[in-house]
Amino acid sequence: MSSLINFEKYDLKNVNKGIEDCEKELGDYGKKMDKLLKNKDYFNREELQKNLKVDENKMRDLLKWNARLYLGNQIKSCIEKNNQCHFKAEL
Repeated sequence: MSSLINFEKYDLKNVNKGIEDCEKELGDYGKKMDKLLKNKDYFNREELQKNLKVDENKMRDLLKWNARLYLGNQIKSCIEKNNQCHFKAEL
């Protein structure tokens, strides 16, 4: 089911809080992942897991939080540029 997601300028505080939460959950792994993924169009999950020295469950959590951080930063940028951000998402 597709839903329209809306963010307005007044949502920016909550978006920033969400970004902070993601960064907190990622911890030092966030910077390590950024370094490993920089300028790559594709990555192998197993290779990333090996380089970060984490088990499969931890890797799953890190990828989840990294995806949320990426989306949060895109939403933040869109709000700052347009004073709003609207998109459709499959829920």
